[in-house]
Amino acid sequence: MSQIEESGSEKVGFVYWCDGAGHAARCIPVIKELRDRGIGVAVGGGGQGERFVDMNGFDQPDFTQVTVEGDNLFDGLRHTVFDLIPSAAKRMKEVYS
Repeated sequence: MSQIEESGSEKVGFVYWCDGAGHAARCIPVIKELRDRGIGVAVGGGGQGERFVDMNGFDQPDFTQVTVEGDNLFDGLRHTVFDLIPSAAKRMKEVYS
């Protein structure tokens, strides 16, 4: 994670899913509560939720974006094999580093 606020000895990292904004919006109150309790918090995810996290004053790293696409079974399967899985693997590698 890019920055952990050093407000205490405990540290938590939140990585929200980047396809849609709901995951980011739901984690913001939890992150604020943890921070208010003196726990160091790092957050990241990107995508549509990034603006909500930014509006609440959190710095976040740029992770690879992962999207779910496909209008039919064949397109969805092709997207999953050639884009979603490789992008998700790259994203997980970025998160763990």
